[in-house]
Amino acid sequence: MKFLKITAIIFVFAPFVTLCAQNWSLPVEVMDTLGSGGRTGTWCKQKIVNGNPAIAFYDETHTRLQYVRALDAQGNSWGEIVTVDNSGDVGEHLSFEIVDGHPAIAYNDFLKRDLKYVRAADANGNTWNAPLTLDSIGDQGRSNSLKVVNGRPAIAYQDYANNNLKYVRANDAQGNSWPQPMIAESGVAMGYSAELAVVDGFPAICHSRISSTTPALRYIRANDADGNTWGSSMSIGGGGSSYNILILDGNPAVISYNSNFDRLEIQRANNPQGTSWANVQTIDGIGADVGSFCSATLLNGIPYVAYYDNANGRMKFAYANNTLGTSWNINIIADDTPLAGNGTSIQIVDGLPAIAYYTNSSQTLNYRRALDIEGSEWGERQTWSGEPAAGQFSSFNFVNGHPAFCYYNSTAQDMRYIRANDSLGLTWGTPIIIDPQAKTGEYCKLEIINGNPAVAYYREQLEYVFYCRANDVNGNSWSLPQEVYPADQLGTQELSLINAGGFPALIFYNQTNRMYFKRASDANGDTWNTNPIVPDLATITGRYNSAINVNGMPAISYYDFTNQNLKYVRASTADGTSWNPPVVVDAPGNVGLYTSIALVDGHPAIAYFDDTNDDLKYVRANDADGLSWGNPVTVFSEGGTGRFPSLAVYEGVPVLVFQGALPFSVEFIKALDATGSSWGSPQTIHNIGQTGEQNQVRVLGNRIGLGWYASQDQSMYYAAGLPCESPVLPELSASQSEVCQGSSVELFASGNGAIHWFSDAAGENFLATGESFTVSELESSNSFFASSNSCGEFSALSEITIDVIPSTTINQQFSVCEGEFVTVGDNEYFNTGNFQDVFTSVLGCDSIVNTQLTVNDFPEASVSLNDLTISASPDNANYQWITCDGELIEGETSQTFQVSAPGSYAVIVDFEGYADTSSCLEVSVTGVEENINYNLSIYPNPASDAFKFSDSKEHHWEIYTVAGQLIKTGFSSTVATRDLSSGVYILNCQEIEGRAFRLTINK
Repeated sequence: MKFLKITAIIFVFAPFVTLCAQNWSLPVEVMDTLGSGGRTGTWCKQKIVNGNPAIAFYDETHTRLQYVRALDAQGNSWGEIVTVDNSGDVGEHLSFEIVDGHPAIAYNDFLKRDLKYVRAADANGNTWNAPLTLDSIGDQGRSNSLKVVNGRPAIAYQDYANNNLKYVRANDAQGNSWPQPMIAESGVAMGYSAELAVVDGFPAICHSRISSTTPALRYIRANDADGNTWGSSMSIGGGGSSYNILILDGNPAVISYNSNFDRLEIQRANNPQGTSWANVQTIDGIGADVGSFCSATLLNGIPYVAYYDNANGRMKFAYANNTLGTSWNINIIADDTPLAGNGTSIQIVDGLPAIAYYTNSSQTLNYRRALDIEGSEWGERQTWSGEPAAGQFSSFNFVNGHPAFCYYNSTAQDMRYIRANDSLGLTWGTPIIIDPQAKTGEYCKLEIINGNPAVAYYREQLEYVFYCRANDVNGNSWSLPQEVYPADQLGTQELSLINAGGFPALIFYNQTNRMYFKRASDANGDTWNTNPIVPDLATITGRYNSAINVNGMPAISYYDFTNQNLKYVRASTADGTSWNPPVVVDAPGNVGLYTSIALVDGHPAIAYFDDTNDDLKYVRANDADGLSWGNPVTVFSEGGTGRFPSLAVYEGVPVLVFQGALPFSVEFIKALDATGSSWGSPQTIHNIGQTGEQNQVRVLGNRIGLGWYASQDQSMYYAAGLPCESPVLPELSASQSEVCQGSSVELFASGNGAIHWFSDAAGENFLATGESFTVSELESSNSFFASSNSCGEFSALSEITIDVIPSTTINQQFSVCEGEFVTVGDNEYFNTGNFQDVFTSVLGCDSIVNTQLTVNDFPEASVSLNDLTISASPDNANYQWITCDGELIEGETSQTFQVSAPGSYAVIVDFEGYADTSSCLEVSVTGVEENINYNLSIYPNPASDAFKFSDSKEHHWEIYTVAGQLIKTGFSSTVATRDLSSGVYILNCQEIEGRAFRLTINK
């Protein structure tokens, strides 16, 4: 046996240049700490962590999982909030438990529809391990309950996609590894949460099953201590939307809110296993709606419960007079703040009951501890306010060497500015309010004007474009905002700010008119000319504009909405008082959205989005003024990729930052030459989902920085370009050290920068670039060489040798029926189709067997559609219907299949022992009910740029194509639709499960 040989060889410079990948700092979230207002504390759960109370909760504004622990045993003072997971919309449906001495949380990833689990790295929860995904098959992880079962963490949860109750228990005490989840009960249309407990040594689950519209409370217990098998569930009466399992005098009991009768109830089993149950008893709610969001615990064997008084909008507290819970003390008010107690979690804290809860009126997380065991008096309320939503409209630039943003604070609806404390943007200063007026700061732009930062922005309340310049180079104080010009209904990327002939100038689009150019009367922008200039007289043109100075004259790239073209126009004077005729840069098709213009190797160049082909494109002028333009280049092509591009030149080549495809990301890409005629591969900078809006790349000398907005967590982010590292000698390895003659082998290299492969020690015969390289059909032993290239510098070459073993040939021939398996040596083959084929099988390394298979005829499986019924052929066979994701559709084994949801379907036909799978058939299910009488509708419908929910409340919503593809999701009362093409879509609203609206987009 021969082994890999790696030898360092002096590198001879290769006759080509490949640019190295740019290094980046980790993205830094730029939070607005000036004031509060974000929703935080929903889905809160409380536990005693290392002696002190702690709360895990969901930050709804920034869609993240958070945690906070008290600094004392009573919860009188608290530590800093820790973000546990910020990888998207994560943290709803959470469950909190102590696992092997450390806090741990199970929760739902709303975007990915996954069940996740995370455990702290220390006993206090100061730091947390990386989250684990436990179930990602469909819509998983809602209504979960985490408990320790027989020494290991276990979770009961809802499989919403398939209406199953699931259970999973870890392989170890910490939950570092988990098996495949199991179905505890199938066909369960669960309406509310699952509650897991250990009952008489075995795990048990309480859950509600929806029958028509009425929930019924059910109980199921495992047959063993681990929960490997489960018994049958039983109805225990009532209907629960929130419930808790307690052990009262040795028997399980359930305290729940009966949503059928709007009251708080208790029911106790007649034995320790829970095989029979006593009648339901009402705790509170005779003649009033009380009991939702209930949470229960035990103190000295006595059950205590906190719950929401729905009728009066406040939080109540009750406790039993005995250990059986047969009589209760009620009418105790724990917090009479309006709408306090929408979510509750009760624990015994240092001997007294304490409650963590959410107050809907203030949108805050709260904690309160009783001063006695009866709850007759309560201590001071602890309150956590969420950070505001900031950056929906933002602009990044370098200000006196430090990165800075101007932005719109969506919570306060005002215009703000923030600058980093350091040149890398690792920490950030206190935000400054530039304009405190209501609905001010949308579509803002930040530029340096006469040495100081300046901003242009839109004030929606007055429908005016405004301008404001700082009084100093850092932007610590700002002058009064200046009204520039009316701009009715300004939209995304319809405002630009540049220095034109020494004076600031604005380019903006008035949706009722045209694109305007307006220049100040002085270098600071203290006064502005009366009348604007119209650079392009065509109507409905000028959206998605971007402006620079080209050869001393202001120039603009923009979108012609009327003709759906990319256009460019350049002034004929430095002050922009006159303009040359506009030039159509790219047509036909819907091209020119989200333009970004820059000077590339002395010529103007534009990056933009091709909406027709869903591509990111780039085009450069043939001359320094932009009188004629070259052919557009597709920089990157992947469905829906390329929105919000920003173009700059760094280290002599054009670079781009842009939004990746669904679920969206921030991507950075470099050109391979100075003019941008070809481009490399993109680097993913930020990948939390629903990120990559308002992207900007800025270059300051030899520094580069990226700023962007993530709509998922409503925050701005910044990443700094880091210096390239000197190349190191690559370490080489291979998938096999020796192979049979004619085989392939994959080579691997680890180093920094780009890896280059060669077939000779001098580095003259270039083979490929990349961290892996496949060598095909090796006929003799060979050596291969690799070098690392970082920042244009090459390392020495490393060598790897692959030994090849010769082989001989044996011919064999078989005749088989179509679909039949045949074994040749150590290999098994499966054939379909009426043809002859030759297979090659490696038997060790002694011989290669050429096997000729003659395939006999067999009828092909096929499908046909009539209305919503799919039929399979041939007849008189066995059938199994499947989705085109490869999942079997349970119970569907007839020759016909009735489609109930849009999707792609196929059938497996078993005919006389031979199987064949049909091609896929795409089915669009029409007839979606438009305005079902659930006291909720949307308007306008058809919509153009946005629609609203009729109750003006925020809803979880999802937009699908009629073919069933999810294209957009969010949580809001107003849904923007500018990015959707005209057509019909399906709108799902979580509050009306199983129903949908037909949404029509009409541009």
